Amino acid sequence: MFVNDFKYLKKMRINTTILINLFSVIAIVAQQSHNSFKEYNFSYLSIDNGLSDNSVHAIHKDYNSFMWFGTSYGLERFDGYEFKHYSANSVNPNLFIESSYIHDIKEDKYHNLWIASDAGIFKIDLLYINGDLGNICNYRVDYNVRRSSNRRIVVSIDADN
Repeated sequence: MFVNDFKYLKKMRINTTILINLFSVIAIVAQQSHNSFKEYNFSYLSIDNGLSDNSVHAIHKDYNSFMWFGTSYGLERFDGYEFKHYSANSVNPNLFIESSYIHDIKEDKYHNLWIASDAGIFKIDLLYINGDLGNICNYRVDYNVRRSSNRRIVVSIDADN
């Protein structure tokens, strides 16, 4: 009977050791997972920060790391601190675009930003000239517009790099 008790105690010690090790591994993995969430820092941009509209239709990060947002009220360039607003209502010719409703934004390999809007497609040369953006060129594009079943118009640009 003593031998059976010894085998039982040995088996219990092994099971206890396995459980302690298992819980230790789970605790370590949980701690590492928790620490990985701390690496992300989120900030939200809204009209309170200078964005012209909280409804954003397109987002693009250009080669200079500027963030571009296409909204119903125009095109926004965010440099990490403030917004520069391009719209059809702008009195500044360097910030004037033919339509304020932006559908899509793409950048080509020559650092031109192509923007699809209600008025057509326009291009902004992202290469800087004397600290300002290059010319804004507006292109009239004739295309057949088809509405989807939910009565939305779909317009997009495909960048050919």
